[in-house]
Amino acid sequence: MTSFRSMLQRSLGVTATTVALIVTAAPAMSASPTQGSAGSSSAAANPCYPGLDFGGTNIAIRSARSVTNSQVIGRGNDGDCWTQVFQITGERHLCTRTGTYFDQWSYGANRRTRVNGYVSWCWLTVEGPVTAAGGK
Repeated sequence: MTSFRSMLQRSLGVTATTVALIVTAAPAMSASPTQGSAGSSSAAANPCYPGLDFGGTNIAIRSARSVTNSQVIGRGNDGDCWTQVFQITGERHLCTRTGTYFDQWSYGANRRTRVNGYVSWCWLTVEGPVTAAGGK
């Protein structure tokens, strides 16, 4: 039987160290029901399953964990997939997608474009079981 970490490493195309960071950060990612949302239930329906994806189109990838004090260095779209390296608290801002405030930011990379930077959790969705416990 394949371990969760091995499956995540193959699915995301990342190193074992990155997988360890993702699994370690997963409980914080699922701590609030407003952080991300449950996604599709199969890999055939979404290339990012299991993992993270952009929750819309033309989502800003930023140079810093701030809306007001950073530059847009890239863009992400639904289906591009996001590889998170770590999650960190940053500037609190109003999320226009949900109408709620967010201060959690993800540092990582757009898997399609390979652009590294920060994306607000406002714009990320959880696709499948990515927490250490295996739940959504």
